[in-house]
Amino acid sequence: MRKYILLVMAIMLVGIFVPSQYLVQADTSLTLKVLTGSDDCLRRLTTSQWSLTGGTLGVGFFNTSQQRYIVGMRFDNASIPVGGNITSAHLSFQAALSYTADNVNSKIDAELGDDPVTFADSAVAFDARFANRGVKVTWDAIADWSAGSKYESPDISTVIQEVIDQDSWTSGDAIVIFWEDYDDRSTHTGNCYRNCISYEGSGAEPELHITYTVPSGPVNVSTVDAVGKATISTCDNVSWSVVVTLDQIN
Repeated sequence: MRKYILLVMAIMLVGIFVPSQYLVQADTSLTLKVLTGSDDCLRRLTTSQWSLTGGTLGVGFFNTSQQRYIVGMRFDNASIPVGGNITSAHLSFQAALSYTADNVNSKIDAELGDDPVTFADSAVAFDARFANRGVKVTWDAIADWSAGSKYESPDISTVIQEVIDQDSWTSGDAIVIFWEDYDDRSTHTGNCYRNCISYEGSGAEPELHITYTVPSGPVNVSTVDAVGKATISTCDNVSWSVVVTLDQIN
């Protein structure tokens, strides 16, 4: 999905336009999914557990021997150009089971480094990757979850922006996200836990939704009609044009 924003640098009257060049920002939305079984995993630090093939993923406090969970998710082919500005981003999950105990407190962060590969079947290798993460966004006091319903994380634009701002970033690289309660901040109440379907579950694997802008101008604006509809095309005669209406601009 793409919208276009004109940054006006000339006088425009109703039905009359003084020809000029404009900059255009293309607003693009991506939906990325976990694409294979080795692209999501579950790690537990208390009474150590590692799973690359389980049907669910989750964080929180389950009981005294099951806590401090880390979920790893890899989203391949993130086609965000170098220089992109992330305007919104969030994760979405489908709840595997119903959990209502308060308070599940977690963080979301990302692996830093060159185009991260899929996960090896090794807790040691995972722990090394988890240590190399950056900006964190808290997702605390997670609301009650009902089995089969979908839920969204808070905005994680800062997490994604840090990844694509790396010097090594190339459009189409993978992004690895961690959803974790590494610091054991969830309330120690039985079943104070939230879990979701993994890739191996029922076809409702985790998703990463990103919206970004990249300046794509300058462009020529050839006409503007009485209701403010403008026809634009690239200045270097690239063979495409778009129509921009005022409700898209505002």
